[in-house]
Formats: sequence, structure tokens, C-alpha cells
Amino acid sequence: MDPRAEASTIELSIDNGVAEFRFTQPDQRNCVSMEFAEDLCILTDYVFEQENINVIMFTAEGPVFCAGADVDIAKHGSPKQDQKLRELFHPTAEKLKNSPTPIIAGARGAAIGVGAELLCGVSDLRVVGQDIEIWYPETEFGIPMYETIARYTREIGSARALELILLGESGKLTADEAKRIGLINRIVEPNRIEEVTRNISQTISSYESEHGIVSELIEMVQHTNREMSSASIQYGQQQRREMVLTSVRQANMD
Repeated sequence: MDPRAEASTIELSIDNGVAEFRFTQPDQRNCVSMEFAEDLCILTDYVFEQENINVIMFTAEGPVFCAGADVDIAKHGSPKQDQKLRELFHPTAEKLKNSPTPIIAGARGAAIGVGAELLCGVSDLRVVGQDIEIWYPETEFGIPMYETIARYTREIGSARALELILLGESGKLTADEAKRIGLINRIVEPNRIEEVTRNISQTISSYESEHGIVSELIEMVQHTNREMSSASIQYGQQQRREMVLTSVRQANMD
């Protein structure tokens, strides 16, 4: 069965080599619930099985791109629920991040926590509305963002990276600042997000179809980033593995 028919939180469409993941739970602020993580995992696998997918695109219905992890799990869920959500979401995010297929995100309103990771950590090119706010509440919940802070330290400097990760909403990035420091590519009117993001995606898809070099350029960027931060990434991965093991032991005790 086509998994697109089964997904309840993400709508997947494929057109001219562009696979668009559209988040479709505006009433839930497109939060990363268990259902969202499952849909993202299944649809990502489905897309990678298809031929002639040149670009992946993220968009969202409603005024908020993604409000982060489901608060019922992040704040009130059991350790087992939290662990299951991590096991679903993080491997899929890593698979997308390490893919040679370029990922273009169009975001309005807010990109919070794992929503900020989908925008700034997973996506290669980022189009945002003038109203975007990018911030991380994870420290408040006791969730250490090891690899995220390592990446931001390289990209925007240690002082701003610490402010962004440690101070939650008061440390947020606005569209203008994110553009100035190089985290996003274009700022547009919120009602033009889909139009501009789709135009960029179709342009890049046509170049890949004609010349076949876009994926090679993405791989070059990924290789450069790994070289620049290999030690930090390894340390962050080690810390995350230890955190996961601790969470598993705690969940088993409960």
C-alpha cells in the first residue's frame, strides 16, 4: 500500500522531481508527535526508494512551521514515550541530513526545538517569512543539545550559540538576525513562502535533471562540514549515546 494514503500528519506530493513534505496539523502547531515522527520516518523511506527525486521540500499548513516536540511527551510523558519519540525522529533526521538530495525548507511563524532542527539542521536552503522565530526550549526540559550546539558554534560563534540553546525563547533568532548571520537564505512575505520555496526547488531539480551535479555539490558541502567539526560531532554523538543508555535504563526501571 502507498504510505502516502496512511499518513495523517504529513502530506507527500511528488512533482517534476520534487518531493514535498507538507506538515498538515496546524491546530497542533505541526508539533512532532509520535504520529508525526512515524509519518516522517515512513515517508522518508518511501521517497528514498523512488527514482528521479532531485529535491526534498518542507512546507507547513497554518501560521507555524513546527512548534517542536509534542508538549504532552516533552513535559508530561513517561521516559519510555520520550525514548520512543527520539528513536523514531532522530535516525530519520540524520538520514535526511546526510542525504545527497538537497532539502529546501519554507517556514513561517515559528521553528522551535526539533522544528528548528528541521529548518536549520536538516535543510540545506531555507526560505522564511518575516515573522519567523527560531528557538530551543530543550535546556528547560533537561535535554542536552550536544550536536546542535557544536554545529551552531561553528556556524554562528560560541556566544550566540550558547544564548540560543541556553535561554529558550528569550534567546530566539528573528528573521533579520538569522539572515544577517547566514543561517537562512531568503526572507519573504509569509503568504509567499510556498511560492518561493517551490520555485527554488523546481529550479534546482531542473539543474539536477539536466546536469546531474547538484547532489555532488551537496556531498561536497557535507564533506567539508564533517572535516570542520569531526571531533565535536564524535564527542556529541558519544554524549548522546550515553544519554540514551541512561534513558533506557531509567525507562526499564519504571
